[in-house]
Formats: sequence, structure tokens, C-alpha cells
Amino acid sequence: MIMPQDPFKEFKHVPPIDEILETAWGRANKRAGSISSKKGAVHQAKKQEILRIEVAYDHVCETLLGIVKSVPDLSTLPPFYFELAQLLVDNDLLKQKLGRISGVVKVLEKLKHQHVRAIPPLDKAFDIKEKRKQAFGRMKSIVDKLASDFDYLRTARTKLKSLPVFDQSIPAIVIAGYPNVGKSSCVNDICGSNFKVAPYPFTTKEIIIGYYKYGHERIQFMDTPGVLDRPMNQRNHIELQAITAIKYLANIIVFMVDATMMSGYEVSDQLDLLKEIRVNFPTVDRIILIAKRDLLAYEEVNNLTDQLQAIGDDVILPYSVKSAESAEYKARLLEIIKEKVKNFQPGQNVM
Repeated sequence: MIMPQDPFKEFKHVPPIDEILETAWGRANKRAGSISSKKGAVHQAKKQEILRIEVAYDHVCETLLGIVKSVPDLSTLPPFYFELAQLLVDNDLLKQKLGRISGVVKVLEKLKHQHVRAIPPLDKAFDIKEKRKQAFGRMKSIVDKLASDFDYLRTARTKLKSLPVFDQSIPAIVIAGYPNVGKSSCVNDICGSNFKVAPYPFTTKEIIIGYYKYGHERIQFMDTPGVLDRPMNQRNHIELQAITAIKYLANIIVFMVDATMMSGYEVSDQLDLLKEIRVNFPTVDRIILIAKRDLLAYEEVNNLTDQLQAIGDDVILPYSVKSAESAEYKARLLEIIKEKVKNFQPGQNVM
């Protein structure tokens, strides 16, 4: 199975400043140690110290630029990731930090040339060595001032890489509904063992992402505990924006209703949540599943169907993973989903 691309994969590890400098010193000394000259000790010292300055400065500059270039511009991310990234990282502040680091690189480049040019006129080995020490000291003094910027980048990297990786090249079916209505069982029933779990920074639980394959096509099913499982008025601002981001990802929302009361939630509360989802995701197709059909009487199913039809014109299907008709229920659900996503184009659900 081809795994989806992590939009933050290239965001490099941000090492401690002292580690960068120590590596620079080590490389500089190793390179300079191989330099010899038949023109005398002073000439050799000049060549060695110039090389030390060049190697050390170049390593620090390359490391800093490498980090800067590895950080994605959040405004160029797919809308789903941009919405979520904004909750975790201030994009303007991130750009400001990267700008400061880039500015330091330019300063270091100038200093390198200044210190290198200052060595040839010197005629004493001691003075040459002191000039190199000055060059190293100046570099350390400047780079040390980036400590807070490096701290911010480390924090930003950790937060951004905590976002789950979704494959936006294939259709996404988001399973919604109150806890314990059978969402995880539905994903497992359809996808079998072909699923993974992913952290989601706005909930204490993990998202289950299952993959269903038919022919050369794939569909991803997502059980999102803590996301679309309770009323919006119980959410804080961050959770609401995280939920809103789902609109850029979901091609279909499958909403599960449990009328058996085994989930512990009144049907009226579940229908209110469905109404909120209809309002918040008006352009996303919905399929309503009457969960645990095997535990409901025929009259109960009819009554619930009438209530659901009164809310809207969504597709309404019975569903159960434990009845004799479970294979038929699953086949019917998949038939409708395949029909709805047959003309899927990546990004088509972006509003």
C-alpha cells in the first residue's frame, strides 16, 4: 500500500546551537590539519587558519539555510493542513523567525570574507591564530542570539509533525456520531485489518484510518473520536476550527445513529448533532446509518427513519456488523459510496 505523503516530512531536526558550532570546529580542524606548506610556518599558519574560518563558517551557514529551506510555507499547504497548522503555529511569527535566521546567514557570509581578508597581511603566527579565534568568537556570538528562534522552530516542528497524515489523493469518508454508536466497528468491518491509528492534536484519542481497496481504487475511512461526536456548543474555539478543517477533507460524512440506547445517548441528542453537522458541512454528502439494526424492532426502524427523513434528504441505510444481513448491509453501503465518489478528483471537496 502506498502511504500518503507527510507535508512536514522535510522539516529538518533543529539541533542545539552548541552542537552546530562544535561540528563546525571539528570539521574546520580536520580539514586544516591536512594543510602543509614548504614556504615556512607563517605561510602554513595562514593557509590553515583561512581554511578553518571558511570551513567553519560555511558549515554553520549551510546548516542554517538547510533548516530554513526545510520549513514549509504554511500558506502553500493543502487547505486542510493549513487550517490545522494555523491552530498550532503562528505562520507570521514562523516566517519572522526564519527571516531572522536567513539574515544571520548573510551577516556570517560577510564576516567570513572580512576575517579571511584580514589574515594575509599578518606576519606572525600568534597574530594569525588570534585572528582566527576572533572569527570563531564573533560567529558564536551572532549564532547564540538565535537561541529563542531555534526554540520556536523546535516547538513548531513537534506540533506540525503531530498532525495526522491523510491521503488527499483518494476519497475520504468521515464516520461521525456520538461515542459508542459503532463507528470503530464500522471501519473495522469495511477495512478489516487494513488500517492504522494516528494522533490528532485536538483530542485525547487517536483517529482510526482504514483503507478499502476495490480493483485499482482505494477509499479511506476515518473514525474521528473527539471530533464529530458531541454538540458544537461543548467545544472551545480551537476544537471548532479543527472540526471546520474537516470540510476540506471529507467527501462523505457517514453519520451513525444508535436507537437502542446502548450508547447511553438519547436519539433526540443524536439527531441534534446530525442537524449541526448538516449546517456546518452543507456541501459534503451524507449517508445516515441506523446502527445496531439487529437489536431494533421493525417499528423502531420505521420510526427512526421517519425522524431522519424529516431532517433532510440524506441517504438512510440500516447497518449491523453482527446480524445475518451484515454482509448485505455493508455491500449496500459500499455500493452507494462507490457511486458517490466515482468521479472523485483530488481537492474537489475544497470549499
